[in-house]
Amino acid sequence: MLEPGDGTVTKASLLARDSLDPSIPRHKYSYFPLAYPIFLCEDHETLTTNAGFRDNLLQALLSTD
Repeated sequence: MLEPGDGTVTKASLLARDSLDPSIPRHKYSYFPLAYPIFLCEDHETLTTNAGFRDNLLQALLSTD
């Protein structure tokens, strides 16, 4: 993996994109309704132990939007 990410999932994958280049549009069938991305400095295997991740996850789960 030579792209930005956590060593397991790339940043482009998190954003549901084939490329990080914003000038390249998403494929018409690759749309994922992402409200907001969360970027943390954490390994993939220990992501759920990160307090910032858990706080943002709780906010997303409790959101009424």
